[in-house]
Amino acid sequence: MNNILFNGIVIDPSEFLMPKIRVSPLDQSDLITPVEEMPAIDLTKYKEFYGKQLYLGVKARQLIDYSLSLCNLKPEDVVTVLTTSGNLYVSNCITREVEKYCKWSRVLSEKTKAIIVNHEFGYAYPDVAELRKYNVPIIEDCAQSFFTEANGIGQYGDFTIYSLPKAFPMQIGAVLASREPLNYEIENGKQAYIKSRLAKYLPQSEIIKAKRLENYNYLKGNLKDLGIEPFFELPSNTYPGVFLFKWLECINYQILKDFLTSNGIECSVFYGKNALFMPLHHNLQRAELDYMIKLLQYFYKDMI
Repeated sequence: MNNILFNGIVIDPSEFLMPKIRVSPLDQSDLITPVEEMPAIDLTKYKEFYGKQLYLGVKARQLIDYSLSLCNLKPEDVVTVLTTSGNLYVSNCITREVEKYCKWSRVLSEKTKAIIVNHEFGYAYPDVAELRKYNVPIIEDCAQSFFTEANGIGQYGDFTIYSLPKAFPMQIGAVLASREPLNYEIENGKQAYIKSRLAKYLPQSEIIKAKRLENYNYLKGNLKDLGIEPFFELPSNTYPGVFLFKWLECINYQILKDFLTSNGIECSVFYGKNALFMPLHHNLQRAELDYMIKLLQYFYKDMI
């Protein structure tokens, strides 16, 4: 370990003294929540679900699998996956579930028997309504988009899926919104955990959204002098799940990922695009944001 000091932070610290800044907003000081007295939960009080039936799940990918199981797919059929960016890369969280039933593609064709719309990183796909004309089931993957309301997100899908740990300090939890009633239920203990967490955090939704935008603007403003820019423009009513950014043409994003990871930052290359994402959530403190900024400053200095 080199233990380099740079602008008040330690670069390349020892493994056991490394900070951990994650994409999830999980707060370790709040790992235990009493579930004995569980208040009634009305998710629709805090978010528009367009009159759909709501079901709690454990993981979003399980709900993707369940939704696909209802689409009457045959092995020769195709599920077309569309994304906000149009990037050819698709997360295996989606493709692995599709491959249990049939093939997947990035283009619409006569073989398309279902459509998955991935609203990437909290940014809404521009026009899900237009996809209704194909008259096939539409699954909206809103895993990182619980708070985003742009472009009618979540309105037009037959099934819409949200990952709760990407929105709130939770270790499990997902929501399936369906146009039709379903026979889906998880065990009582897991329901109790999810409902107790929602009872605590749903009332904080407006505060959470404001804090996420504050952190987004802080990173954007303090990184622009390095030539770093957000990958997407930020439309109104959009609350990103991560800080996804593009940098100079000479940047090796895999090396950047390895550097940030080795200094305690959970991040990943946006494969297929010259971009990388790192944490943005509402529980990040100013010192953690500054730490990420200084790491990028050091990487830039070392690179040039």
